[in-house]
Amino acid sequence: PHSSHLSRNPEPPLTVMPRYFFNLYECGKLLAAHESVELPDIAAVHARAVKEARELMAAEVQKGELCLSCRIEVLDEDRRPVLLLPFKEAIKLSGL
Repeated sequence: PHSSHLSRNPEPPLTVMPRYFFNLYECGKLLAAHESVELPDIAAVHARAVKEARELMAAEVQKGELCLSCRIEVLDEDRRPVLLLPFKEAIKLSGL
C-alpha cells in the first residue's frame, strides 16, 4: 500500500513582505506620516518613494509652486530609516 502523505502536495510557505512607513518632510518638519505599505525589497521601496515624490511635485507645479527641499523618509517595521529621498533626486532638472 502507498502512503497517502507522499502523494500530497505540500502547501507553499507563506511569504510575508516587509512593511515600510513613508513620511513626508517639508522644511525639516514632518508634514504627513503615511500608512504602512508592504513591499518586497528596497528597490520597490525606492521606486514607490520616487513615484510619490513626483506625484506630490506635480500637484505643486499645478499650483505654480515647487519646493525641492521636501523629502520622503522611509522607515522599516522597526521604525529604522532605510531610505531618504530628497525631492530634487526624484527628477532630472535641465535648462537652469
